[in-house]
Amino acid sequence: MFRFLQLFKIPVDILLIFGAFLSAYHLRDNAPFFSFLQLSGNNLLPWENYQDFAIQGSVLLFLMLVLKGFYSLKNPLKFTQAIPTIWLVTTAWLMIMIAYFFFTRQLFFSRLVIVYIYLFVFSYLVFSHGVFRSIEHSLKAYGFGRQRVLFVGTGKLVERLAKSLNRKKEYTIIGSLDRVRRSSPKNTVKIIDSIDNIEQVIDQQKVDHIIQTNSKLITVHDDTVFEICRDKNIKYSFIPDIMELYAKNIETKDIDGLPLIEMKPSPLEAWGAVNKAIFDKTAALFGLIALSPLFAIIATLIKIDSQ
Repeated sequence: MFRFLQLFKIPVDILLIFGAFLSAYHLRDNAPFFSFLQLSGNNLLPWENYQDFAIQGSVLLFLMLVLKGFYSLKNPLKFTQAIPTIWLVTTAWLMIMIAYFFFTRQLFFSRLVIVYIYLFVFSYLVFSHGVFRSIEHSLKAYGFGRQRVLFVGTGKLVERLAKSLNRKKEYTIIGSLDRVRRSSPKNTVKIIDSIDNIEQVIDQQKVDHIIQTNSKLITVHDDTVFEICRDKNIKYSFIPDIMELYAKNIETKDIDGLPLIEMKPSPLEAWGAVNKAIFDKTAALFGLIALSPLFAIIATLIKIDSQ
């Protein structure tokens, strides 16, 4: 259901982006909130010519959003993720427009219009994403579109995760899989089948998301759980064993014939923290140097346009 909403959002956003161009054109003379950016004289493009610019600019903006993953069906952006993405794309589009008019030595017909376009596109897309997310949350509150979650593994970790997910409106816990199907009165998450029947369970229960908590149950009939999820287009997550996380960060010593496993210090400890600080400042300096031509272009363009 929510994939349909995500797909339906695409034509809506295309219309909103094009509408932002039209709004900027009609608002330019009617409500000049940024009149200090307006050049003297009536230099606004004729409506027929502006339509071509609006169509081309809308297509460019939409393609940039697509490339940024704004319309991903597998991992749709949350509202807090969408706002910086929209800002980044619209700002990049603005920089492209400025660079284009500078290098082609064309005097843009109205700085005021392009400022309006920037503001309207950002506002319209944020509003659109907020409305669609509100619709999703409302539907989930009534039980529609929830992700059906299946655990691979049992134990306290599964119980803890299930308790946390049950507090949210986005998930429905189906149960868990283990080596054999068994019941335990201590488990609130029911073991519905063995790991050997995972594919049948996925099809019967219409699983959307598998969370693996037991790395020993990774292989099923020569296929991994991850490969099965990938083939069936199911979201897959796993929680690694704590020792697996540390396995690559250990040092083994021998003391009187006894193996002693010692955890290595974090890379950010001691000189690692100093090196990181030096790297951060050096990268920031090179970033300013790399962007300085763009800043110079913007300043020059504004100066030329103001003459």
